[in-house]
Amino acid sequence: MTREVNKDETIRRLRLRDMRNYLRCRYGHTLPDDDAGREDLHELLYPISVGPNAAIKMPKAIEVWAPWMNTKEAAELIDDINRMSIWLRKPSARELGKRLRVTNQMRQQWRLWTVAPYDMTDEELAEQRRAKDRERKRRHPERQREGGATRTQWLAAHSISRDKPWLLLGISRASYYRKLAKDKVRQVASAMKLKQHRTQPVSPSKRHVSRAVQATSRPKLNCRSNRTAESVAADATNRPHVLRTPPVHSTVPAIGHNPRVQRTQPVSPINGTAGIGHNAGPPLNSPVDLPELVDDLSIPTFLRRQGLG
Repeated sequence: MTREVNKDETIRRLRLRDMRNYLRCRYGHTLPDDDAGREDLHELLYPISVGPNAAIKMPKAIEVWAPWMNTKEAAELIDDINRMSIWLRKPSARELGKRLRVTNQMRQQWRLWTVAPYDMTDEELAEQRRAKDRERKRRHPERQREGGATRTQWLAAHSISRDKPWLLLGISRASYYRKLAKDKVRQVASAMKLKQHRTQPVSPSKRHVSRAVQATSRPKLNCRSNRTAESVAADATNRPHVLRTPPVHSTVPAIGHNPRVQRTQPVSPINGTAGIGHNAGPPLNSPVDLPELVDDLSIPTFLRRQGLG
């Protein structure tokens, strides 16, 4: 069961929200360790002190906003606020605006709706509200012409606050909205998984088209099965083939004290001496005999060995 909130509690919560916005926009997340920071801390603790569980929330607020304050000073500050009258802890919007020196620009930018600006009178504020209302009503027909929903249609589509389905479930309002948020996250995650793992069958026409595109875009390989006997014979006739002859070895006296051990080294074809290391074998600039491949093979025999005859 949710607890009904009266008007005073609603105003207190709105005032506490505005004070937090004011301190965060002006100082950041921590108040300065000076007189201005202590005075603004007083203004923050006033709405907390008149609310529920003030003995627990006030020390926590001091710890968050003024971590530089020691325990003794914090206890004295809390005692001073508790000894004040209740009406002193609930200043009017005009009085609070004068204390904090809030201008109309700061009020509009920081959305301090429970604080009246000190640079505008009540008549000027009333005229500003009427001007905003006229502008809002002027834009209302434009939104309807563009397809926007009216207030009645929007309330009909968003009737959760009136129906209060959390009462039927036996849970609080906050628990109901947390449950809705979790269910929405699960639905989004399930939709993402289905989108990633979705498979659709390909129609036969698209399959044939894709195969035709692959066949046209695939490069043709020069395989043996595609070659004719005439092309193979022409290549064999015109292509030189290197036939290496085994090197001639000569007996070289053994190196060392054992004359019985004989070593064989390849003989250089130029001077007939045995080559050692990079001198082994014919040099690169020596002429090499390149006989034709078909000198000792006939064309039918060559084709038969290649599997084409």
